[in-house]
Amino acid sequence: MLNREGKMKTLLNIFGSILIFLGLVSAAGMAGDCDGKCMELANPMWLMLLIGFGSIVSLGLGAIMINQAGRIQ
Repeated sequence: MLNREGKMKTLLNIFGSILIFLGLVSAAGMAGDCDGKCMELANPMWLMLLIGFGSIVSLGLGAIMINQAGRIQ
């Protein structure tokens, strides 16, 4: 059975990896690709910026969590 530090390290690694994955997925899908044929269905600029900011925050927090997991001994 894992001790308290081992459980926290596992939690930080898993949750940090999930945040990085979701940040990459949302960054890749924020603009969409319609080649100009579906502009009436496109996201407005403010929504694309909001999703992009959320993606960057998710990537940063995931990296911080994985970094902190590496510091636990």
